[in-house]
Order: sequence, then structure tokens, then C-alpha cells
Amino acid sequence: KTAYFGVSDARKLSSTELSVPLRNILHNFLMPKDIYMIHAGAVGILSGGVLLVGKGGVGKSTTALKCLDSELLYAGDDYVLLGKGIPPIVHSLYSSAKLHTDNIRRVSHVIPAITNTVYGKQDKAQIFLNKKCPEKLISQFPLRAILLPHVTGKKDTELSPATVKEAIHALTLSTVLQLPQTDPRAVKELLKIIQTVPSYHLYLGTEMKQIPQIILKFLKKPNYE
Repeated sequence: KTAYFGVSDARKLSSTELSVPLRNILHNFLMPKDIYMIHAGAVGILSGGVLLVGKGGVGKSTTALKCLDSELLYAGDDYVLLGKGIPPIVHSLYSSAKLHTDNIRRVSHVIPAITNTVYGKQDKAQIFLNKKCPEKLISQFPLRAILLPHVTGKKDTELSPATVKEAIHALTLSTVLQLPQTDPRAVKELLKIIQTVPSYHLYLGTEMKQIPQIILKFLKKPNYE
């Protein structure tokens, strides 16, 4: 159970490797321990939080980073760990975040935390939150719901119930595509976990301050109804 990662010159590591180091090694190490790396964002409070799931470009990172400007705490924007339990437990793995340049204006409060030079629209800003706002990071929380973000172009942000099938498709498909070494047993366990919590569509409005407000209001409701 020993892994090696070699590189000829550490200065030539890709921005992806710097943001989410040893991703495949950790993924393979943790799967047999029933802790699953998933492609998702996660925000919450000590009493519970939500996963933000879906393919790239649906608004996971923008939503997670916008929540920094609220009472909500940040566990991840791209990869987090999910452990079995009742309720399941979300664990933070990386304190980094990546954001397309055309979305930076929507979360301008994170600009001081950007650590790289961004050249074009296809590049991503790289952010290490532990260096700028460590108080906004949370190591783990109970999972209370799965949210499927959608960019709508409308003003208001809304929550609407989603089916288990929609949640399964959004989480497992993007996870398997991002982490192709996910074995079938792990996928089966993820399916079981998904079915233990409610799922909702999160229709993202242009009034960005509403996004964390809607999530926080949901988490503070009795029984998360």
C-alpha cells in the first residue's frame, strides 16, 4: 500500500496537479476504506451541508465560491470525499478552487485569493482558500441533500425537488468520467448513499446574493423540508 509520484521538475507541474494533487492515488487508496472521492462541490454548516453535483460548467464552482460570502462554509468545489453513514459524511480534501475567467466577476470577493496569472477565457483562475480565508473552510459535515445546479439567466434562485434518478445520473456520471478508476462496487455504494438523502434542482439566478441565502435557509429548516 505504497504509492509513488515522480516528476522531473516540480516547477513544471500542471495547474490541475497543483490544485488537486495526488488525486488518483488518493482515490484508489480510499475506495477500499469505503470513503469515495466524488466529482462535486460541497458547502454547509456544522450541523449539515449539501453536495453540488453535475458535469463541468453547470455552476458548481461559482456556487461554492459565492457561498464564501455568507455564513456557509466551504468543503470543496470540484472534488470531495463521501463516507458511508446515517447520515453520510462529506469530508473536505482540498482547500483549492478553480474558476473560469468569465465567472470571476460573479464572485469578486475571491479575487485577492487568486494565485496564478490567467491569460484567456479557456484558462482557470487558481485559488488557495487556506491562505486567504482559512476560517471559511470546514473539514466535514453530515450530508443533508444533493443539489443539481442549473444556470437559468433568470433573476431569482429557486429550489425544486429532483428525482433520485436525476441525482444518480448527475453524480455518478460526472464522477466516473472524472475518475475512471472508480470500480463498480464503489459505484453501487454511491447509489445507495444518494438514495438516503433528498435531491433538488438548484436553479441559479442572476441575483447572486440569493444563492447562499437559499441554501442556508434550506439547511436551517426543521427536517430540511
